[in-house]
Amino acid sequence: MHRESIPIDLVTASGSGLDPHLSPAAAEYQVARVAQSRGIPEAIIRELVAAETEPPTWGILGEPRVHVLRLNIALDALAPGEPRRGATMIPEARRPPSIPK
Repeated sequence: MHRESIPIDLVTASGSGLDPHLSPAAAEYQVARVAQSRGIPEAIIRELVAAETEPPTWGILGEPRVHVLRLNIALDALAPGEPRRGATMIPEARRPPSIPK
């Protein structure tokens, strides 16, 4: 992808670095990588992203957002009992070195 097409929330972070949300565009940007790493079809990842996408507060405040923690828990649930080795939906700016890209 071209630099211009990278969602801004993948290259910026909040002051706390603990925000549990990504934009739907940032989640979509990572679907292929997560699908390949986890061995899950992209269509299933997209369904999970859609299921964990929250609308703007009261329908008017803010933007739609993907709840990353719930999404990663749902991804982990697809392979119960296995150690978590697959990619997660985390912006690069917030990714700890221990989590693979």
